[in-house]
Amino acid sequence: MGHVKAIPNIPAAPGKTIAAIFLLPNCDMGCTFCASDLGFDRMSFEQACNLIQALSNAGYHNVVLGGGEPALWRDGDKNLADVAHFAKGLGLTVQVNTNGIRLPQNFAQLDHVDRFIFPMDGASATKHDSLRVILGAKPGGHFDLVKRRVAECIEAGKQITIGTVLNAANYHEITELVAWMRARLSDGANIHAWHLYRFQ
Repeated sequence: MGHVKAIPNIPAAPGKTIAAIFLLPNCDMGCTFCASDLGFDRMSFEQACNLIQALSNAGYHNVVLGGGEPALWRDGDKNLADVAHFAKGLGLTVQVNTNGIRLPQNFAQLDHVDRFIFPMDGASATKHDSLRVILGAKPGGHFDLVKRRVAECIEAGKQITIGTVLNAANYHEITELVAWMRARLSDGANIHAWHLYRFQ
């Protein structure tokens, strides 16, 4: 198979066990901010598998598949699920950092993805959707979409992480956002972490 060739040598880095892999720069959102440096090329399936193999060889135990939006990634007949399946086959913990828009039906039941990371940048649709904008004629609705994705993960018992970019526009909703996450815990959510980000 192609992905066994040209495996890079990544030196072991004691204490570093999680690697984020940006599969492609493309995204279907036009957020008012972006944490990704989008000036890179899309990976091929072979490149992604070689990199994941090298990271595993170097002692990394956990990969975060991101972008851009990783659910948009394709290479011929290969898609995000194939990359996740390869990583899981190496015994890695596999996370997908996604906006949730393009996830396939029954995504929460994929056994080769351990955890989904979703953005939640406010406790209201008004605030979140003003920061996280879906591209197209109807740009709203992302807040409600994320809530549905979280509910699907709760029903499937899938672990999730919530990511929040803290800024002047949303800091006053943080207490309410915490209350929302606590309510989801009461619903049975398996929330692994809440990542708070602040841009410098």
